[in-house]
Amino acid sequence: MLDTNCDPNLCEVPIPCNDDAVRSVQLILGRLADAINEGRKGSNAERKN
Repeated sequence: MLDTNCDPNLCEVPIPCNDDAVRSVQLILGRLADAINEGRKGSNAERKN
């Protein structure tokens, strides 16, 4: 997650955001957590088959 005072060349997948706004950080991390949980569910379903 990059704010305007960050160097985007230092990361592989830059996500522009306002890191000073709690709501912005909560939104990004919430989506990331949802994606991780969804991936885990898919991984567990594949193991059962």
